[in-house]
Amino acid sequence: MFKKISNYLPPKTYKPLIFTGILALVLVLIFALTAFTGEINYEFKNDSLTVNASYHKSLEIKYSEIDSIEFRVNSDVGKRDGAFVSDKLLLGNFESEQYGEYIRYSYKNNSSSIIIKAKNKTIILNDKTDSETKELYSEILNWVPKK
Repeated sequence: MFKKISNYLPPKTYKPLIFTGILALVLVLIFALTAFTGEINYEFKNDSLTVNASYHKSLEIKYSEIDSIEFRVNSDVGKRDGAFVSDKLLLGNFESEQYGEYIRYSYKNNSSSIIIKAKNKTIILNDKTDSETKELYSEILNWVPKK
């Protein structure tokens, strides 16, 4: 009347195939998670700006070390050099003709940028939207000492 459940289990030869399928599914889910998620947050401290980003190390910029700051639209991304790039974020080291070697923490779908020159480094930042990037630019200007 009742059949043994072992009759319905796949033979041992299918076990590696099932394991491989499950592993592939997990890897696809991890890729999808990192490709379409992530945030950049800015923390204003008394003496520095800290940039915290998903999937990448934090960056600290001391206000006293900032030589210049500029708001720009359509800055050249160039090529990545050990950077994290997803459909949403551009994080890490880049190189372009316009800036040479530089550090970038930006959202990919926003063409406005803040270009900071500090201690012989170029750092490019932005926020999710053009208006939020302009607000971030104004806030940084308020913290940077006048030279």
